[in-house]
Amino acid sequence: MKLHKIVLFIIILKCSTISFAQEKYIVTLSPAIMMPGGVIAVQPGMGININDEWKLQADFAFAQSQQSNDRFEKTSFFRTSLEIKTLAGISAMYEEYISLQVAYNFRALTDLDSGSYKSARNRAADYSYSSTLIKSPVLSMALKTGREYEIGERFIVDVFTGLGFRTIFTKYMPQGLHPNTVVQPPLHFSGNPAWKCNCTQTRLHFVTGFRLGVRI
Repeated sequence: MKLHKIVLFIIILKCSTISFAQEKYIVTLSPAIMMPGGVIAVQPGMGININDEWKLQADFAFAQSQQSNDRFEKTSFFRTSLEIKTLAGISAMYEEYISLQVAYNFRALTDLDSGSYKSARNRAADYSYSSTLIKSPVLSMALKTGREYEIGERFIVDVFTGLGFRTIFTKYMPQGLHPNTVVQPPLHFSGNPAWKCNCTQTRLHFVTGFRLGVRI
């Protein structure tokens, strides 16, 4: 009886080992630039080959900076994303794919100097403050295309680019708030960052970058 149990245990263990070996996991690293401030973070991630046609990729990054730029005394970021890939073509040296990526970027910006902000998207800056905490998380979605270049049997370089939309949910928590006495005209789009408006906005989203990966 004990021998039967031992044989059954060995068979189960062998099957589970084979099943695990057939699954391909990839540990990845990529740079992430956090805006505003241009804080650069190292973004680790994990890729899973679901089958020969579909892959799943998850990434996250955390960055915090004191005196990161002239505008903010402190910035804090946490970014996480989930991406589903499908292969568009295969060659001996690389795999070409298209993918859909959904990402969430939490941003906390601390401004200890006086400043101003808009209360609606199409208005000029109509409120001033002595200091403020700005919570401005970003939810984005992008359709991407890319290639995974294989270097040897274990290493991969993933290069990608994509386009989509992002929604910015900005909320000011000001101190010393009062209406602006001198209201400046609205800035052009290029000089009007989304966090300057105490409101929710949706804009075009462009993403490009690369990942370095190793199979485990």
